[in-house]
Amino acid sequence: MRTGRSLRRTPLLAAGWLAVALAGWGAAPARAESPEPLCAPVPEAIAAFQASEAERSRAALAIARLRLPAAHISPGTRASGRAWLLLLEGAGLKAVAEHLASGAAQAPELPHLLQVAAESPLAEAELLLARAARSPRYDLRMIAADGLGRGRTPAAEALLGALARDPVPGVRLAALRSLFAIETPAAAALRQDLALDVLESVMTARLRWHRRVGEYPGPVVAYATALFRRAPDTPAGLEAALYLSHAGPRTPAAVLEEVLAGTLDTAPAAARHRPSGRALTRRRAAVEAILGLLDHPELAPTRRPGLLGLGLDAIAHPVPMDPMGRDPIPEHRL
Repeated sequence: MRTGRSLRRTPLLAAGWLAVALAGWGAAPARAESPEPLCAPVPEAIAAFQASEAERSRAALAIARLRLPAAHISPGTRASGRAWLLLLEGAGLKAVAEHLASGAAQAPELPHLLQVAAESPLAEAELLLARAARSPRYDLRMIAADGLGRGRTPAAEALLGALARDPVPGVRLAALRSLFAIETPAAAALRQDLALDVLESVMTARLRWHRRVGEYPGPVVAYATALFRRAPDTPAGLEAALYLSHAGPRTPAAVLEEVLAGTLDTAPAAARHRPSGRALTRRRAAVEAILGLLDHPELAPTRRPGLLGLGLDAIAHPVPMDPMGRDPIPEHRL
């Protein structure tokens, strides 16, 4: 099941992820002698799809569009070819698998062909995505990770768990995003049990996604605490502050006090400007920390009046928030 709450997804356009993939992002070039699992024989479940002569002809024309050199086509030509194959449903997926198995597909075509399987709603598409997950090409593994996030079958979760440990950061990030887009107990258990990533950028995204689905595993809380203490005013540190504030009782009261002290605007109300960017995030983290402390079982009774005063000041001088944002306005909860 796909989430429609905080991680609403749109079909992945090849231009977006392929641009990231072509940038490399820490990837080593694939070895030429490595076999490509994506070009194996057609899976039986896909071969069983029926296609009329008209459907086969239309699919052949669509694949021909995907094969055209980039220098000779407009940006929408390949997109229309993928759209035709998706409209053909089973017949289109079968045509893609047959073209891959024929050995005629060239290396530049593979991402565009795989994109059809990634965007297909058919469960059989995961058979091609599972092959791409073992590809020596990191760009194909990234597309596979995104396509598996549609959660067509339970097998997708295990594949994403493996891709979340990929040596290429871009693949790990795509797999994490997909794991958070699947709302099943198995996917939740997988993403909470993952080891901490060595890259701060990947962990910052993971903190944001954990916060939006309301998951606060102990190792991630400990990581967020260390990250906030190390760099409290960086984008990563402020994301850690928001995560710790939302965790509420799962975060020690002393840590919440650190977050409040590090994010609270102590300037007089009359001197405050309309915050934006990091100042707006600090304000949100401070208000959430107040809420977390007021509900915290470790809070000393003598501390409550001071927190209530800070909360009243926040209500008296609210900060306009983005009405289209995904996060609720914390002052309303106060």
